[in-house]
Amino acid sequence: MADVILPLINIDEISGEATRRRANIKSVVHDEDSRTFVETFVDNRLLVTNQDNGENYIEIAHEALLKSWKRLADWIDEMQEHLRRMREIERSVKAWKNNDRNDDFRRQGKQLEQYHNTIAALQPRLSPETIDYLYARDIDRMIQDNIPELVAGQSAESLLQWIDDINMSEPVRLMVGLGLSIGGDPRDGVGLQDGVPDITWLPVNGNAGKYDFKDKESFVYGVFDVPDFFIAKYQVTYTQYKEFARADYDNPLWWEGFPEKYQPQRLKEKITKAVNNPRDSISWYQSVAFARWLNHHLEGVALSHPCGKVFRIGDNAQIRLPTEWEWQLTAMNGDEEREYPWGKWRSGHANTGEADLGRVIAVGMYPHGAAKCGAQDMSGNLFEWCANNYHDPEIIDPADTDEKVLRGGAFYYDRHFSRPSYRHADYPYFEYSLYGVRLVVAPPIPGL
Repeated sequence: MADVILPLINIDEISGEATRRRANIKSVVHDEDSRTFVETFVDNRLLVTNQDNGENYIEIAHEALLKSWKRLADWIDEMQEHLRRMREIERSVKAWKNNDRNDDFRRQGKQLEQYHNTIAALQPRLSPETIDYLYARDIDRMIQDNIPELVAGQSAESLLQWIDDINMSEPVRLMVGLGLSIGGDPRDGVGLQDGVPDITWLPVNGNAGKYDFKDKESFVYGVFDVPDFFIAKYQVTYTQYKEFARADYDNPLWWEGFPEKYQPQRLKEKITKAVNNPRDSISWYQSVAFARWLNHHLEGVALSHPCGKVFRIGDNAQIRLPTEWEWQLTAMNGDEEREYPWGKWRSGHANTGEADLGRVIAVGMYPHGAAKCGAQDMSGNLFEWCANNYHDPEIIDPADTDEKVLRGGAFYYDRHFSRPSYRHADYPYFEYSLYGVRLVVAPPIPGL
């Protein structure tokens, strides 16, 4: 009841008396439960709806009901101080927004603690600006106050509109991802379809000849041929990898060619288990094994590339890890040579150390930071394994235990490590919490 009634009540600052107030019906009706509640109470003439200047609004039918409706009157009496403070929060947020979100207009100390207590008590529906205002500096408190659970009932369309706002803060992006995880993330490319990872494949144009890396800041190994290919929109998610681990992880086919002690490699627990987070803590071996399993399940699937070529998995195409030249060409948009996937550095485009979240978040929470082809999170969140060796990129061999390449940076590292030109490396058996994987559909590479 609280999230429906709360917007319809004011508490007089001087007398403490409850008075009714109008609210836009969209701020009250937000899911099937609230719709049913409102319809029932409108039918019983406890609430009324009307229109003013083209806006549909709702309000309590009569002010007398605030005292005669016992259940409501008892709730108002119990929550009076919190109701008064809720209106104070609204005014504070408005002043902060009207002053360009200047930190001087944020409440701090005891007053902010009182605001948090009110949110915990009333469990209201909050706007993204209110969440930003209250929790930008205290993410752990945001989670403690169950803010992700409160927004899980919002429509996915509404939540994703929040992150479309380029000025939205990192804590709100984290919260949206958690809310989608709890309420069910409907986005293509994030979950499963008929028990198989549902990957959104994006076409990438090759270099129509040789792609010259020798002028790139950290990659001085000359030129590489990069044919056309497809790349996954997102890193492999927890849900997608979990299905592999559940269904057929120990099958020797997926581990063939690796050192015997890693056939299979024991799977490490993921740090965070939000279903739409990228799967962290996986090694190069575990990434290749997943790609082989998925390649087997999608054998025969055909993808039509804008170049006119049809990629048929299991025939002229393979699901596999990208080579680092495929990865870098995507992230830099080829000869455009972008400094970051979106261009020049700008905050609010990636989950790097500058975001100060200190944790991985759901895939696709930074739509403004996408590469030109649409691939998201190619900077920040998690490093991504590539197919080739670090010291000699010409070597792509599962039996070779030399260090493999990682690209893209991670939430723990600052933006320097998230440039598409930056190369990182680790041994193929190492399953660090900052490592994940993104796949491609591309010409086959023997052994992978």
